[in-house]
Amino acid sequence: MARLSDRVVTGAPNGILSNDEPIQWYAADGITLIDGIKVDATDAVYLAPAGGLTKVGTGGFNLPNNTPLRGTTSSGGTARMVQMSATNVIEVGAAAQALELNATTTTVNSDLVVTGDIEASERVRLGNNKLLQARNQADTQWRSVLKVDTNNDLIIGSSSTPITLDVDTTVDGNLDVTGTTTGSGYLYLSSKTANQGLRLNNTTKIQAWNPAGTSLRDLMELDANEDVRIGSSANDIYLDNDTTVTGNLDVSGNIRQGTNPATAGDIRMAASSTIRNRNAANTNNIHMIGTNTSDQVTIAGSGQDTVVGADLGVTGDINAVGIIESGTYSNVGATSGCKIFQTGTVTISTTTTSTANRINFYNPNGLVGRIRTSGSTTSYVTTSDPRLKSEFTPITNASEMILEARDQGMIGEFHFLADPTQTVWGYNAHKLIDAQPNFGGSEGEGSRDAPLGDEVTPAGVDQSKRVPLLEAAIGELLDRIKVLEEAGAK
Repeated sequence: MARLSDRVVTGAPNGILSNDEPIQWYAADGITLIDGIKVDATDAVYLAPAGGLTKVGTGGFNLPNNTPLRGTTSSGGTARMVQMSATNVIEVGAAAQALELNATTTTVNSDLVVTGDIEASERVRLGNNKLLQARNQADTQWRSVLKVDTNNDLIIGSSSTPITLDVDTTVDGNLDVTGTTTGSGYLYLSSKTANQGLRLNNTTKIQAWNPAGTSLRDLMELDANEDVRIGSSANDIYLDNDTTVTGNLDVSGNIRQGTNPATAGDIRMAASSTIRNRNAANTNNIHMIGTNTSDQVTIAGSGQDTVVGADLGVTGDINAVGIIESGTYSNVGATSGCKIFQTGTVTISTTTTSTANRINFYNPNGLVGRIRTSGSTTSYVTTSDPRLKSEFTPITNASEMILEARDQGMIGEFHFLADPTQTVWGYNAHKLIDAQPNFGGSEGEGSRDAPLGDEVTPAGVDQSKRVPLLEAAIGELLDRIKVLEEAGAK
C-alpha cells in the first residue's frame, strides 16, 4: 500500500486504484483507517463507501442547478432524491411527485401521506386519526379542533371540547349547529359553563339564563304556526325604551304597562286617538274606546251599540247623549227591555200580560214599594205588610183633621209659577207638615225663607198617604149618617 502522507493511504502503487479499491485515511486517533473515496465496477464514485457521515468542505455539499442527487432503487436503478431547480426551488423526489421548498411556500404536487403525526411547535398537530388537534392550556393533553366525519361534515371541536372564538368571526356561508340525536347542539353566546348569556337551542328558541344562573328563560321562539313568540307564559316582557311597531301587533294575552305591570300601570294613547277592533265578519273596524279634546272617553262610536257582557260598575256619573238600553225594548211587547232616553223618558216593555213588578224600591228596611203591571193596567204599590208593623189601631177624629186642613189653608187651589194658566187643587206643604206631619208632608232641604236652588229643595206632599185619613173620615161620616137615619126612623 502506497502512503501519500501521514494521513492518506492508497491501495495501489503510484496512487492508481483499481475498481472497488478505496482511498483511505486515518481517523483523529491516528490508528483507525476510514474509507474515503472509491470507484465501483460501473465507474460510479462513492464517498465514504464503508458508511458514516459524509461532509464535503466547510460550505457544505454543493451541486449545480438541475443536477440531481440520486439514490439506488430496490430494482438496481437510480432515482432522483433532491435537485435544485433553475428557479432555486428545492425539489424532493421525482419530478412528477416533487415536494418543492422555497423561501415563502411549500408545494406538494401529489399526495403527501404521513403515517405519523405532523406537529407544529408541539402545540398543533395533524394526527393520523384524521384530526387537527391542539394542546390545552395546561399542556396536559391534545384537544380536537377539526375533523371530517363519516358524513363528510366538518366537525369543529368535540362534545367534550367547547369552541371559544375570542375575536370577530365572519361566516360567509351557513353555520349549522346540529348537535347529536340526544338533544344537544346549542349555540351559546357568552359563557356556557357559568350559566350566563344567550343560547340558541335546537328547538328554534332563543333563551337566556336568569340572573341567578339557575334556569333558562325563553326570549323568542318560532312556533309550529311560523309565528314569532316573545317570552313565554312564565316570563314577562319588559321594553325599557321607546318601541316602534311598523306593522300589526297581534297580542293573544294581556297588554300591561307600568313599573310593575302585574299590578299597576297605564295604557296611554295619543290625543283624539281610538282603540278599534274588527267586527265578527272581518269587514270593518269598530270604534271601541276613544278620547277627545275635552278629556272625555267615548265607548263605541257613532251608530254602534255598546254591549257589556258582565257587571258594569260605575263609581261616577253616566252621561249619555244617546239612549241607554237594557235588553231589547219593543213598544209592542215583542221583547223585554228598558230604554232611558236623554229626554228623561224611561220606557219598559215586557212579553207577558200577567201581574209582574216592573220597578221595585228598596231601602235598609227592605222592599218599600213597587210599580207593577197587570193586563192593561199599572198599579203603584206601597209596602203595607202587617208583619212590618206594631200597635196597629184605628184612626180617630179623622173628619176633624180633614176640616182642620180645609179651614187652616192646607187645602186649596193654586197655579204653579211655571204654568200660571193651569189651576191645580192640592196642598200647602209647609202648613200640612206643621199641623199634620204624619199624613203626607215631607220637609225639603234648606231654609224655608231661602230661594230654591241647588242647596234648597222644595217641600212635598205624598197625597197617597192622605187616602187612609180620607177613608177614616168617610167612615166617621157614615157612622153619623147611620145614627141620624136610625133617629129619623123613630
